[in-house]
Amino acid sequence: MTSSRENPDGTVPYFSVTCPCRKPAPGMLRQAAQDLDLALSESWMIGDSACDISAGRRAGTRTALIGSQSDAAVTPNVHRVTIADALYHVLDTLESTVTAGSRTARTGGYSSDSPS
Repeated sequence: MTSSRENPDGTVPYFSVTCPCRKPAPGMLRQAAQDLDLALSESWMIGDSACDISAGRRAGTRTALIGSQSDAAVTPNVHRVTIADALYHVLDTLESTVTAGSRTARTGGYSSDSPS
């Protein structure tokens, strides 16, 4: 049984249209980058689906796929099983771009050489 908002095939017309703000289109990432003054080439899109990785690629970000299964439809920069593993990779990548003379300029307070 379909609701009055669904087509006979089960699709909802409002969500069936192509929109530049819906993944895998990069519109929402580009808008966020503009609103927050971010460089997409220095940003990461982390997600658990091919749609997330495609959106990140199209926006020009680096990408990390989360989950135990890889997806042949996309090639992320990084594939990790857990979000924690992916975030540690991203933080290590960011840290490696910081020069030895500016080690105090950490993002988010993360430092691998700080006591835990």
